[in-house]
Amino acid sequence: SPDFRAVNHGETGFNSRQGLDKLLNLLVQGDTLDLVVFYDGVNDIYYSCQKGVDELPTHARETYLRDAARKNRDRSYARVFRA
Repeated sequence: SPDFRAVNHGETGFNSRQGLDKLLNLLVQGDTLDLVVFYDGVNDIYYSCQKGVDELPTHARETYLRDAARKNRDRSYARVFRA
């Protein structure tokens, strides 16, 4: 068995800022964590790149992602954002 305990603190619909806030709250409450893994980005793109959202970008590539999403609504994610 592994020498660690894994706890999923993920929340449906959270963006990366909310995830960081959650981590900070856990630390303030006294949780001790040896390793933290974030899997963020999907909700940041989904909510920030919708039509009508024209606020200042909060991520270095947000403008690029927003423009790509708007131009390619009918194409798959893999085809639009392939490396």
